[in-house]
Amino acid sequence: MAWFHLGLLSLAAADPNENDLPLAKGAREVAKVLSSDEGKLPQGLRWLAQYSVAGNEVWRYLLLAASVLVFWLLACLARVGLERAAVGFEARRRELMAAMCQALARATGFFFLVVGLRIGINFLMLNAWFAEKASQLGSVLLTLAFGYVCYCLVGVIDRWLRALSANSNRLDEMIVPMMSTSVRLIVAFLVLIEVAAIYEQPITPLIAGLGVGGLAVGLAAQDTVKNFFGSLMIFGDRPFELGDEIKVDAASGTVVSVGFRSTRLRTNEGYLVTISNGELANKTIVNISKRPSLLRQFILPLSYELPAEKLERAAAIVADVLHDHEGSRAANPPRIFLGDLTPSAVNLSIAYWYHSSDLWRFMAFNQRTNMEILRRFAAEGIRLAYPTQTIYLSAAAASDQPPASERSKDEPT
Repeated sequence: MAWFHLGLLSLAAADPNENDLPLAKGAREVAKVLSSDEGKLPQGLRWLAQYSVAGNEVWRYLLLAASVLVFWLLACLARVGLERAAVGFEARRRELMAAMCQALARATGFFFLVVGLRIGINFLMLNAWFAEKASQLGSVLLTLAFGYVCYCLVGVIDRWLRALSANSNRLDEMIVPMMSTSVRLIVAFLVLIEVAAIYEQPITPLIAGLGVGGLAVGLAAQDTVKNFFGSLMIFGDRPFELGDEIKVDAASGTVVSVGFRSTRLRTNEGYLVTISNGELANKTIVNISKRPSLLRQFILPLSYELPAEKLERAAAIVADVLHDHEGSRAANPPRIFLGDLTPSAVNLSIAYWYHSSDLWRFMAFNQRTNMEILRRFAAEGIRLAYPTQTIYLSAAAASDQPPASERSKDEPT
């Protein structure tokens, strides 16, 4: 980051007489000429030098306003030019150059206004104390402006990293925003250090104070630290990727974002579930999207009234329907066999694999399979059983009961 520090020093020197902006030096020379005898104002404009506010003639304030206005107009022109250039680069698919133009377009306005103010302030006559404070304030503003330019240019790095991760693991898409955030925090920290240097504040105690303060904050915010290290464990272990469907305890949904603190899931009902990374790292994570296939197991109850030939024909029909289906693999053929003999039906047990993790395609295939089996069963006269119970009464048991007319009135019927 040495380039960052050198750039700030060249733009934000605290001493107005050393390393100052060339345009600012020129502004001071213009002010000297206009205030000297050789640079007297025309007859019609002498009133500008006759009136003063806070020890400065009106023309000095007008030059200050003109400096700010000129640089504001330059900022508008620069922004329009950069935005048009960005559109041209996007049309030619030069995304990095387009991102750089867009970033500079966002930062141009503030930067040019600060430069215009820094130059215009040199037209004023200030005493030593005000001159020093104005110089420091101008240096701080230039530091902030330059830092904002760097902050916006992080978007170029973000675009570049996203382009690199486009063809790689989808988890990289989650790391890119976190890396961009980290770089922006570094830029903000460097700006803070530079502002402290402008006001001649010792940097070493500041850094030490930040370290002690960070320790105190870390002890007071253990959950935050736990979540941060939990995110590092997730990125290292990679139990899931962005867009995967996972299940954690009772929560199940699609991973939409992973941050330093939490991971967010979007459920099928549309709810957004947030799980802290500290807890997530210690949970059992079921990655539904990583399953190579989907398994269906079900039973068709066949009636006992069907002869053995019909039972064998039912198994053959199901085998034919599932033979070489769209999701089949030779390693996992369908399994079809006559299983348990229950009190109400002969169970035809069926199991098959659908080699795709797409649940909705699997459900559509199941529907087509069910309809085809039912049509072919109906054509063959194969009926499915349903739970029934048949009660047989023997003739001997029936003869033991007296006629209804001979039963006692108190005897239950």
